[in-house]
Amino acid sequence: MLRQLFSGIMLLSFLGTTTLFAQSYQIDTEASSIGWTGKKIVGEHSGTIGIKSGSLNQDGKNFKGSFVIDMSTIAVTDLQGEMAANLAGHLGGEDFFDVAKHPEATFEITSATAKVGNSYDVTGILTMKGVSNTIEFPANISTEKGMLKADAKLSIDRTKWGIKYGSSSYFKGLGDKAIKNEFDLVLAIAGAASVAETSSTSPTTRPAQVVKEEVEEETIVEEIVEEVEEEVELAPPAMPPKTVGASSSRPVGASSSRAASVKGYDLTKESTIAWRGDKIGGSHAGTIALKSSDLKPDGTGSFVIDMETITVTDLQGEMAANLAGHLSGEDFFDVAKHPEATFEITGLYPAKGEGITHAVTGLLTIKGITNTINFPAYITMTDNSFAAKAKFKIDRTKWDIKYGSSSFFKGLGDKVIYDHIYFDLDLKGAK
Repeated sequence: MLRQLFSGIMLLSFLGTTTLFAQSYQIDTEASSIGWTGKKIVGEHSGTIGIKSGSLNQDGKNFKGSFVIDMSTIAVTDLQGEMAANLAGHLGGEDFFDVAKHPEATFEITSATAKVGNSYDVTGILTMKGVSNTIEFPANISTEKGMLKADAKLSIDRTKWGIKYGSSSYFKGLGDKAIKNEFDLVLAIAGAASVAETSSTSPTTRPAQVVKEEVEEETIVEEIVEEVEEEVELAPPAMPPKTVGASSSRPVGASSSRAASVKGYDLTKESTIAWRGDKIGGSHAGTIALKSSDLKPDGTGSFVIDMETITVTDLQGEMAANLAGHLSGEDFFDVAKHPEATFEITGLYPAKGEGITHAVTGLLTIKGITNTINFPAYITMTDNSFAAKAKFKIDRTKWDIKYGSSSFFKGLGDKVIYDHIYFDLDLKGAK
């Protein structure tokens, strides 16, 4: 939807010209983009959505226009493969945009007020899921040689369009599962002037096709430069991306004699794993240690976590020891029967985002139960050293750790312990 809004904005940029003739501008849907970001208590997701069509009509300094956003094009860009497809599917479902019933959204520009330079204040009516609301946002709009460019950043409160899933404004007790109401949008719109529709057309006004041919070389060069800049800024470190087929139960290259002969990185000496668990009215935090690691330069690897090293850092003395003992007991990790947990990397994908270079997929085994987990990470690697930082959460109940969970026990009141455990990894090592 942001793209269509920006399309409107870019068309509005023609308002800053001094032409007095009637003119229609068409949005270039291939060259325009709408980026979105949705935030939750821990982390965020981002992606794009496409513009289906758009036009803006100019009569002197007055503009009117309408744009159609193709809701079926919702894409997720901060994840890869199945994870991205699953999230895009959820966004397209009934919990969010209900694309099956509402495949299109529209934006109608009702006014655009020129400020200073290329700055404009844009007002319009945004319709999603059959609900219309007025939105306002600033935009930068410029025109040159019959071409229009516009960019803008804005936020909308999704609940005004009946999108209330995960909103703490409407549902209580969500804890760390809450999703913030605001969607942040980044618009980048491109358009071209079409043939003037009235006899008052200026002699210098030309069809859009002629204009597009004249700036074709310039446009191509700009696109190449933008692509190169994006690669330089977002390209992952030297660590090559590796993936594993769904049927594989071993790390990448585990069956290769070459991979087996390569000395891995020892991460046990300098790495830290911090944890946090939340409850009604508070939280507790601590650490746990790696027992061994086998991470190869090609991205394959497995880790053993020493469950006997669970510590509590937000308490002192006897209180810390008592809580650590409880966590190690049968109610939680049952360390006497399961002294180790393991994590095996099954996929490593390049990923984009602030402070992110890769998306990691792997098998986490706790208390003899194995589940797949996915999380973003920032990874750097040289011939002799390895470093990685990552933050993620797991639903402990999937590993049969149900103590104090309101998902399984009723009437707990203020004794509820939330299902999610948060981890903060800081892995460092050398050969």
